[in-house]
Amino acid sequence: MKNIFSSIDTAKKLFMNLEILDYHEYFESFSNIQNLLMKNGFKKEEKFYLFLDEFHKVKNIDWIIKSLYDEFENIRIVLS
Repeated sequence: MKNIFSSIDTAKKLFMNLEILDYHEYFESFSNIQNLLMKNGFKKEEKFYLFLDEFHKVKNIDWIIKSLYDEFENIRIVLS
């Protein structure tokens, strides 16, 4: 997954290892993850890549991922 992430030639991307418990707070609400994405260069009109490693370790993350996908057609989410 990290090889794919590093091969994407853009600054508009974010990799999160969700084995790190501190990252789980970003998935407690839609606005939390949206704010994090914006701090990392996300804009609604530009393609952005979000890589979530070990996503299954975050409680109730499925609805956040679905909401991101539904709300922002330009975001590409890669899960492992």
